[in-house]
Amino acid sequence: FRSEKLLEAPWEELMKFQGTLFAGPSLQNLGPVYDGVNFDGNDALEIIRSGKANYVRVFGGYNRDEYSSLMAYYPIKSLDDLAGYFGRNTPYIMSVLERHYDLGDTDRLIAIVSRYFYGFPCIDMYDAFAQANKGNPMYLYRFDWDCGGAGAGHTMCSGIATNQAQIMSPQIALIPGYEQVHDQVQAYWNQFIKTQNPNVEGMPYWPTYDAERRLAMFLDTECHVGEIEHTDPNMGTQTLRLGSSVAPAKAAAEVAADESASAAADAAAAESVEPEADAPAGEAAVPKAGWKAKLPSAETIAS
Repeated sequence: FRSEKLLEAPWEELMKFQGTLFAGPSLQNLGPVYDGVNFDGNDALEIIRSGKANYVRVFGGYNRDEYSSLMAYYPIKSLDDLAGYFGRNTPYIMSVLERHYDLGDTDRLIAIVSRYFYGFPCIDMYDAFAQANKGNPMYLYRFDWDCGGAGAGHTMCSGIATNQAQIMSPQIALIPGYEQVHDQVQAYWNQFIKTQNPNVEGMPYWPTYDAERRLAMFLDTECHVGEIEHTDPNMGTQTLRLGSSVAPAKAAAEVAADESASAAADAAAAESVEPEADAPAGEAAVPKAGWKAKLPSAETIAS
């Protein structure tokens, strides 16, 4: 179907396709979707990089723990279920988690699905616009407020920005920090809608995203700007077709080589990074700037 045809389709046809979408693995990565009709080619990100896209101002982002509020609806319930999506890449993904996370299985599952299906594809799209170098201003965010321990789940940021979160769950307003997060998110959103620039006097400055600085606004009770995490080059394309069962697979030898190179890079970066001078006695020092991690640190997710 082309999108306008959905309006003409009988409900029986819509129900038939809905059943297909929700049968088995069906998560789709965040980002532009190619349909084989409206795009000239089959790689939306490559179209953006090529200079053929519409280079408007871009304002968007993702939530740190997207999958925390989606587990009830999708078939990925355990770490073993990841094989249905990553195929032979699954051991590689698990090795990343083992090296960089000190979390329980559920939190590790939420972390990897949130990053590989939402965070990384979003960042890939911003990188594609940056590589096109057309000068269109871009503003990227990551929503980190954990909603009283429930996690920064799917639709949480947009729900707060539009007041839908409080309409659907009035008790959210009672969670400590909600009012502060709500006021900041709405101020940035309203300002962008009015002026095409989210910056508000008296609030943390939100810089544009570019290929060199890769800066994003981290939205929380205390908003701050930082360099966004890098996507995972070892996974190749971040685009998975709806209903596909595996990502582009790597041979076992390639996976082993990637792991060895990554471990060596980790060790070299750790030796070259100076710790914070004011780290509390008895606690592990926090590096000022670590290696370009495939996934964020456990401390980042737990905060």
